[in-house]
Amino acid sequence: MPSTTLSTLPNELLGTCISYLSSTSTACLASSPDIQNLRLVSRRLHAVSSPFLITKAYVSFTSESFRELEELANHHVYSKGVKKVKIDVSYFDKYLADDLRHFVENAATVLSQYLERLERSRGFPTRKKRSKKKFKYQYLSEAYPIPDQWSRVSAEDFKRDKATKKQQLVLDAYKKYVKLFEDQESVNHSGDGIVRLVRALEKFTALEKIVVQDKRRCKPSQQTRLSYAVQLSDVELAKRCLQSSQWKGTFQSAMLTSPPIHLVSGLFTALADTRIRPRQFVIKLTAPTNMRCMDLSSNQLQAVRKTLERAERLDFYMQGWARKGSYAENNDRSRGELAGFGAFAKACFSSSTLQNLTVNLYNYPCFHEFPQISISDLLDLSDDIAKSHLTSIKFINVPFKVGEMLELVNTFKLTLKSFEGSELYLLDGNWEDSIEILRGLENLHHLELQYPRGGEFGDRYVRNLPIEQMKDYIMRLGIERNPLEIWQEDRE
Repeated sequence: MPSTTLSTLPNELLGTCISYLSSTSTACLASSPDIQNLRLVSRRLHAVSSPFLITKAYVSFTSESFRELEELANHHVYSKGVKKVKIDVSYFDKYLADDLRHFVENAATVLSQYLERLERSRGFPTRKKRSKKKFKYQYLSEAYPIPDQWSRVSAEDFKRDKATKKQQLVLDAYKKYVKLFEDQESVNHSGDGIVRLVRALEKFTALEKIVVQDKRRCKPSQQTRLSYAVQLSDVELAKRCLQSSQWKGTFQSAMLTSPPIHLVSGLFTALADTRIRPRQFVIKLTAPTNMRCMDLSSNQLQAVRKTLERAERLDFYMQGWARKGSYAENNDRSRGELAGFGAFAKACFSSSTLQNLTVNLYNYPCFHEFPQISISDLLDLSDDIAKSHLTSIKFINVPFKVGEMLELVNTFKLTLKSFEGSELYLLDGNWEDSIEILRGLENLHHLELQYPRGGEFGDRYVRNLPIEQMKDYIMRLGIERNPLEIWQEDRE
């Protein structure tokens, strides 16, 4: 048998081996040292391994970000290895850019909320808790007057030549914010941004996954002396002022602005006219104040279906349902308001090739509101998805009716191997019967069930439920009697 050496291996096999080294790499070259070292071994390994240096890309709707993406897409080597692209659809708000008063009020509110979260945070990593707590409140006491200083900037009698250092910081930040907004508008002019984006995506020949998300807000980092000094420094305060907005808006702007839904609808419309059919697609957004903005036309919904027709994994996150991020607001959302959102979700989940599905409605419904939608408003089991061989389902905060659960189980009882349900809300019937229905999943290998709500439990979280026994009963692991039936008897 002839011996096999590195030089005799075909490039395809060699590339497959190298791909395992790049599985944890990102768009940063410094994070893939194994690939960098491999390129130094020989010219052949240099040529074969170079495409694996960069496997992920990120783009937001700014000229600088687009320039970097297009540079990567036009590179004859690095463009071949990009498998995942994150598209940031957060936005610089016209409402804030048009008026200094709106901007400083928003900046002051955002900082006040952040300082409150920082004060409530706990868990110091060392034993010197008293010392660290004293250090923490020293910085907080210095920071708490800043929002008031910023608010005075928009007063009519404010004199800019007498502005304090912190006031000058927010004035400079406003000028930069206006420039960022203008830059964003120039990129998106007449839909040119979407055209350029899709043109770049077409050049990533290995593209498998697209993530559409609005950027996460800044959160308190690990509480150390250094982190407090850094988090409340002028540099970090300026960054906080210049944050782009999530789709839910900010406390000040949420009721008066609308997210750029045209970016998502335009993206799907443009992708439908290309050969790009990602195997994995993630939509991760925060719920706008008025969900009616998500009403898409029939042509736009058809573009969504066409783009995702070959998808094998779809993750749909719509989170942060509290308007203005506050439970004090009226967070009841009518069925009519959510109709467009439901139609969009159904269009996403229409693929006959789907194997893994996630629906995450974290924080829905808010603060004892009654759900106005159920799983049938998001997932049409009479569509092509019923032909798919779903092996994994994950639902978080998804409302159900007993009949819908039965239809879901009957459709996928032979193919489903993993089911995860967290805070599922039962709209009718009772959980005792629902457990019996879930028992119909015949090939289940993995099950997670946490904090069931609705039904006989109402809208409250019930403690001391026999969750582990319920899981064992559903998976037929030695328990013959419904644990909820026993639990109810013990309570009586």
